[in-house]
Amino acid sequence: MWGDPCVVADTAGAFYFFHLSNPGSSGSSFPFIDRMQVQRAATAATPR
Repeated sequence: MWGDPCVVADTAGAFYFFHLSNPGSSGSSFPFIDRMQVQRAATAATPR
């Protein structure tokens, strides 16, 4: 995981985790800033 990660929730209660990825050496001086990954929680949160 690279960059500044961010967690966002939608109105249905699902959480999303955004971050930059490090795909390996691409010859660029900044090889990790060309991709963004997002991961979603398997289930939405339910308030208690």
